[in-house]
Amino acid sequence: MSGGVVCPWKRWTGRCLTALALLFAPLPAVAGASPGGQPPPLLARVEVDRPLGQLGLPVFAHFGDGNGCEVALVVATRGELVAAGVPFQILDTYLPEVRYLLATERRPGVRRAVLERYVPLLDDGRYLLLHARAGLVEELQALGMASWRLPDTPLSLREPVTPLAAPVAYDPLVASMLAQVEQGAVLTYARQLSGAEAVTVGGSSYTISRRQTNSGVPIDKATQYVAEHLQRQGLSASYHPWSASGYSGRNVSGLLPGGEHAGEVVLVTAHLDDMPATGTAPGADDNASGSVAVMVAAEVMHAYTFDRTLQFVFFTGEEQGLLGSGAYAASLAAAGTNVVAVVNLDMIAYDTVDGPVLELHTRASQNPGYAADRAIADAFRDVVTVYGLGAALEPTVVADGIPYSDHAQFWNRGFPAILGIEDTAHDFNAQYHKVTDTVENLNPAYFTAFVRAAVGTVAHLAGPTGIACTAPAAPELTAPAGASSGTPYLVSWTATSADGTYVLEEARESTFATPSSFALAATAAAFLHASGGDTFHYRVRAVEACGGGSVASEWSLPAAVPLEGGGGCELEVADRTISGAEVFLSCGELSAGPDLLVASSGAATLRAASVMILRNGVRVTEGGYLAAGTDSALAEP
Repeated sequence: MSGGVVCPWKRWTGRCLTALALLFAPLPAVAGASPGGQPPPLLARVEVDRPLGQLGLPVFAHFGDGNGCEVALVVATRGELVAAGVPFQILDTYLPEVRYLLATERRPGVRRAVLERYVPLLDDGRYLLLHARAGLVEELQALGMASWRLPDTPLSLREPVTPLAAPVAYDPLVASMLAQVEQGAVLTYARQLSGAEAVTVGGSSYTISRRQTNSGVPIDKATQYVAEHLQRQGLSASYHPWSASGYSGRNVSGLLPGGEHAGEVVLVTAHLDDMPATGTAPGADDNASGSVAVMVAAEVMHAYTFDRTLQFVFFTGEEQGLLGSGAYAASLAAAGTNVVAVVNLDMIAYDTVDGPVLELHTRASQNPGYAADRAIADAFRDVVTVYGLGAALEPTVVADGIPYSDHAQFWNRGFPAILGIEDTAHDFNAQYHKVTDTVENLNPAYFTAFVRAAVGTVAHLAGPTGIACTAPAAPELTAPAGASSGTPYLVSWTATSADGTYVLEEARESTFATPSSFALAATAAAFLHASGGDTFHYRVRAVEACGGGSVASEWSLPAAVPLEGGGGCELEVADRTISGAEVFLSCGELSAGPDLLVASSGAATLRAASVMILRNGVRVTEGGYLAAGTDSALAEP
């Protein structure tokens, strides 16, 4: 029983008039014998009372109908249908060259208008089955219907391995990822993808005012924009061209290789294309919102390591019948890719009434892939609970096999997947496929929480193992071409460390065999040496903390400073400010007045490169410091 309705197969007794009417339904008028006198294959609707694999029939679609009952569309002869022992309804004589569309109402109230225009082969109260023809997808989309093509080959009915062996438990690495998901960044990306703010693409400013699959330059710019975003995260980004049903486009993917189980792949996906079919099309909710989640996931997760490989994927052609995702899923299947989980995000930013509900759609329970899908959905719900998102999100699992977004193409290939979507049952976005689908109509707090939950779910599915320590860039070193002994000179470098820390080496030999090493929180250092005739060599590297350790850049290109002159080194420092750098001295004696200010605002220190005895008798050991600021210890006795 589902929703208080008894499915026909549950009433089946072998004599039920309803079932008999289905069983002995006449063939459509176009029916005829197939070549060679064989019974013709038929497209039929059957009611599912057992695991799909036990039907013994090739299944082309499997979903919940208007009564909440599980049904399947199969291709078989009448004899095969009778032998299966389930109620069936013949819909059409099946010809491989004929294409079919399944459609369902998205914008409330449009179903009646559709039925006035078209005569369906099937109307089960939720879905319509229609003969496909050129332009029909666009006509249905314009009316507010979602549609997708019946696949050319039967669904894969393999039983995939459950992607998680245990419920989600708190992980500090995942918690740190979620903390990086900020509402400001989420909304900025949404504004950029929906044309409210310009973006930089290929080094130039561009406003993405629409993203239709067949829009030409606009969708090319949009796909380039997300590809460059992936590249900025250090990911391997690539385009995946496709062509189908009179359309062509390109998907975009970013790859984050895994560790011990790199052969197992987790995908987080969204479609980038949008509607209306012509003119300005902001598509902020449908589906800039899902695309933003994929962008943020890549931005946050690239800094971590995972057991499994991650793919961040943007599809085009979704609004034309899941064309881009169909090509992408087919390519993964053909390559034998072990896809263990797909989290597809489509319309995740609208919430106005009935609480912050979100829907997690899985395959129906009689599908062998249901258990794996359910494990992904349960992980999502666990993330909401474990990481304290329960006040912002109310996830509900819907096992209806809903096929109107890109996840369905992965189901067709037997891959575990879910659709994450806002509450379409009770709080549908009235701006759907309209020019008014703008950021102003989104719920920022709900949107951000949804993105956080998605990032956490994908992270747990991939198995976080640590922080990826990406080394900073090597600084560029600047030093004088020469200097005089007894006179300070400055060595400086560009800032490349996020932590502001560097290691500088000074050596008398160009090989740096026996260098003096200085750990600095500055981008310059001053040196003073007593004797001339030597050449001092310098190099610097940037250092950043990472996890419990640190990571360093490559060494900069070295610089050499030859010294001229000779003799002692007596530096008068009286009422003088030394600022902006540490000062290293290798002098035997330093003359100091009563008010030595070593650093402006305490930003620099005076350090002895060798043992140094001040005129007033203060001794500074090798590597020792004098405090920044006025130091009374330096006053004349």
